Amino acid sequence: MSAEFFARAGVYVLSCLGVDTVCFGHECNDVQLLKDAAEIIAKPNFVEKLDQKSNKGNAKSFFDAFGEALGMGYTLGSNDILGAYYIAAINKIAPQMSILPIRREGAAYNEEKLTEGILPSANAIRRVIGTCGSFKDIPDGNIPVTALNVLDSAQGDGLAPVVASSVSNEILSFFRLLSPEDIKSRAISICGGTSILDDGNGIVERLSSAAREVRTLDEMLALSYNTKFTNSRMNRVALFSLFGVSDAMKNAYPEYTTLLASSSRGREFLSSIRKTASIPIITKPADAPRNSVQFRLSSLADTLYASAMPQKECPGYFQYLSPYIEN
Repeated sequence: MSAEFFARAGVYVLSCLGVDTVCFGHECNDVQLLKDAAEIIAKPNFVEKLDQKSNKGNAKSFFDAFGEALGMGYTLGSNDILGAYYIAAINKIAPQMSILPIRREGAAYNEEKLTEGILPSANAIRRVIGTCGSFKDIPDGNIPVTALNVLDSAQGDGLAPVVASSVSNEILSFFRLLSPEDIKSRAISICGGTSILDDGNGIVERLSSAAREVRTLDEMLALSYNTKFTNSRMNRVALFSLFGVSDAMKNAYPEYTTLLASSSRGREFLSSIRKTASIPIITKPADAPRNSVQFRLSSLADTLYASAMPQKECPGYFQYLSPYIEN
């Protein structure tokens, strides 16, 4: 989902677990500015303003358009925008919660090059891995050694790296074999609502048309991109199409949350909220409620991810994994 709904779901889960503070990164180093931005983006007419600014001029970036829509004379970074949406979600869902913003240091979010002595962006790291194919090719100092060892071990076991190009044929076949109308009706049958999450802007049609003119996933996406929509938005709609995500999911709150890992302190916290948490905490994916839309979508996403792993796994691979528990 976009920052607004990603933040909303995250704050909702944390509030259901009784968490009292949300920590997030930001670039601007001005907490009051983020609070002011949160008040503006919560207004009903903000989305309309943002759409108007985004459509003004072919070269305008989303961040510039977002800054103009805010009318604050400042262009927020990607983490600033997400932070503002976290604050807006807290104001609406759980005003008793506090925030703990941490200044983000190093390369910018969209930086694609690794620079010695500067903390890299995830995009730059992915680019190196995508080009060289090995975590060992990442220069010293760009990733902590402990983390690099874990990633290198995963690669040795055939679990990483996972890249979209590994399932290029599957994605292209989907858009070639189904019409835009079939894709949209499939999403409605899975999630309900009235349409797929392309906001009626014809993105599904663009993707379907492009799929019939190209040979690879990268070519399909490149042909689909235009100045009206960000690349991230086009990528999201491609995934929404695959998994059957409709507009009904936009405002839906998570039905449960899944434990990925826990420290000893975390186990103490989980034990303390076992009877007070207002949504289920799934510690074994196989125990997730099978009749929920969330489980159905998660299963579809897991299936595609398992197919994209270097050592391709069966669709139910993730349902049999246990969370990592630190001793």
